[in-house]
Amino acid sequence: MPDKKGKNGTILQVAIDAPLSRLFDYLSPASGAEVLPGCRVQVPFGRRSVTGMVMGTTTESELPGDKLRQAQALLDDVPLLFDADLKLIRFVGDYYHHPIGEVVAAALPAPLRKGRPLYPVAQHVSLTDDGERCDAAMIGRRAPKQAELLQLLQDAGSIAAGELDEQMPGWRRALPGLADKGLAVMREVQEADTAVNQPCDQVAGPQLNEDQRAAVE
Repeated sequence: MPDKKGKNGTILQVAIDAPLSRLFDYLSPASGAEVLPGCRVQVPFGRRSVTGMVMGTTTESELPGDKLRQAQALLDDVPLLFDADLKLIRFVGDYYHHPIGEVVAAALPAPLRKGRPLYPVAQHVSLTDDGERCDAAMIGRRAPKQAELLQLLQDAGSIAAGELDEQMPGWRRALPGLADKGLAVMREVQEADTAVNQPCDQVAGPQLNEDQRAAVE
């Protein structure tokens, strides 16, 4: 009997956007990160690399261990879909006799189907402690562009690379000099969807009739 267990003990059951009514078994990524149901993984599929959704995990597979392919990367640190979402997807696939991978694809926005992060990563230029204390005029004599960039950063503290492109074209040539002096650094920042956290303005609702008031109460 061939060994049906994955080499690392965990086998991912992955839904892939394909017209096939089944899940596909993969070994966890080589990174060793814990992969939870509801997370996306990048996996080899035929000759392509595709994005799949982990629907569950197991320790055994119908395939022998040496035939299981390994997921290439974990795309989400935390699940995008929770148990109730995964149950609903399974129900829809069973009820309508539709491939589960296509049901998952229909439930996700296009960027997530393509493997893009839930929150995009943007580059930000920030001051170091030394940069906050540095007198821009002192370096302006020999490096006016560095001094200009330093002054912008001192006014704002941290600026997104896209904003700097508008405020100071050519800033990228000045940044290495500031970085070498230990005055500024480039960081990657994961930008959460701030619109979700912003409070909504409250407005008065429509005038209710007697039956509607009774229903609300």
